[in-house]
Formats: sequence, C-alpha cells, structure tokens
Amino acid sequence: MLPPPPDPAAGWEAFAASRLEFTPEAAVPVDMLLLAYMRWCGAHGEPVRAEDQVLAWLTAHGATVRTGSLSHVTAVEGVRVVV
Repeated sequence: MLPPPPDPAAGWEAFAASRLEFTPEAAVPVDMLLLAYMRWCGAHGEPVRAEDQVLAWLTAHGATVRTGSLSHVTAVEGVRVVV
C-alpha cells in the first residue's frame, strides 16, 4: 500500500511560516512570491498549491491583492518574502 501523497496545503503553511512576514508597509509582486514558493517546494520535495488557493489564503490572513491600473502588475500588499 502506498503512503498518501503530500498535502499541498501543509507545504504552503510551512513555507508561509518560515518565509513570509506580515507587515502593513510591505508589498511583493505576486510573481516573485510564487517563484520563491515554487523554489522552496522544489527544495523541500513539496507539491505546489494552486495560485488561486495561495492568494485566497493570503487575503484570509490580512493581505491585499492589487493589480496596478497602468502597469498591470499584481502585488500582494502586507506581505514580505524573507530570504
């Protein structure tokens, strides 16, 4: 019998606990945040959670997702990725 596959939500929670800092003055482009998360997943053998689930989790934890009207860059406000 095979063990159950890893839970993407658990990997995301571990990444968020170790690599994200919630602070009102911070902001990170969503692409940069997701790239850091995907690299972390690759280094830790974790499956990647879907982008919409990641953004929903972030907004549920107080972050704001905004897309610039001129630049069309989506940023997550209230979060910093700690290296």
